[in-house]
Amino acid sequence: RIMKYALITVLSFFLAAYATAAEISFSIPQTGEQYTNVEVRLDTTGERINAIRGELRYTPASPNQGEPNGAEFAGWHDGNSIINLWIRRPSANGSTISFEGIIPGGYEGSGGLLLTMQFRGGGEISLSLTEQSQAFLNDGEGTPTNISAQPFTFSVQERTGGLPEKD
Repeated sequence: RIMKYALITVLSFFLAAYATAAEISFSIPQTGEQYTNVEVRLDTTGERINAIRGELRYTPASPNQGEPNGAEFAGWHDGNSIINLWIRRPSANGSTISFEGIIPGGYEGSGGLLLTMQFRGGGEISLSLTEQSQAFLNDGEGTPTNISAQPFTFSVQERTGGLPEKD
């Protein structure tokens, strides 16, 4: 009986340590003249986060197989971001957008804006967070913790004009 309680206690400890401490969400607040904005926001689920490493994968999703899809990543900006120091500014490599940043003093809350991504072209895009993404707690040790996000699919309207300016 004691062994049973000890096992439950140990399992509870490991499951709690593996629990997701932060969640990423995506939203489209407005559509610009030349691009579609997608906000990337952080909900810390009660933890204080002081750094984040994000890797987002986007996939042009054609509703009709064989039809070309011209939707693509066009840029980003960090106006009003909770990230004050960029270790690696957002950049695209193929269909992966990576970034790393520090939040001095940490952030605890929901809806904290990390960055706004811009897409252009025409078609649908599916956006997801990869397993390489991680948040770090503001606990004096920078303890790594998992982050999660629900996949997000959205339409990019085809527009004419040049690329947006980066902040």
